[in-house]
Amino acid sequence: MPQADVTILTGHRSEDTAHITYAYPYGRTRCLRREWVEQADKGPAKDRSRFVTQTTTTRFNIAYTDRINRDGLEAANAWAATQLAIPGLVQWNKPSPSTYSAVVVMVAAPLDDGSGRIGTHYRCLHEYPSLTTLNEFRDVLANGNPAFNEREQRIFDRIVRRTEAAETPRELAG
Repeated sequence: MPQADVTILTGHRSEDTAHITYAYPYGRTRCLRREWVEQADKGPAKDRSRFVTQTTTTRFNIAYTDRINRDGLEAANAWAATQLAIPGLVQWNKPSPSTYSAVVVMVAAPLDDGSGRIGTHYRCLHEYPSLTTLNEFRDVLANGNPAFNEREQRIFDRIVRRTEAAETPRELAG
């Protein structure tokens, strides 16, 4: 059964195509946070994916928070969008990647605080999940096309086959 409150975010594969979250909490200020799913092309993590986030620097955050307090959230977001449109103008902190997983899907879902606000999260599937974990991941996928590339689809299909085979009861040899 699909999780109705979860929306899959697709096409965010690098810093340049990242999803932007406005007014993300950053200490006592607000910042911009960009999120994307990165896939390793070489090395020991080849064919694995991870969720990466990156926030704006303190200098930008102070100016952005001042605009939110002075002009309101919508006006501050419009100002921030114009700043983002100018290459190199907005400075970013170092990216913060998660650990690599076999498959990663970026989703937008309500925050747990009951405020009704939407946050960006990720759901991942490791190489050897339990059948319960696999079914929970399938519930997330039922909300839309996760836009797997060919490599990710191949990995996902392999995990499904392996997990279902491992969970199938076998007759005891006797």
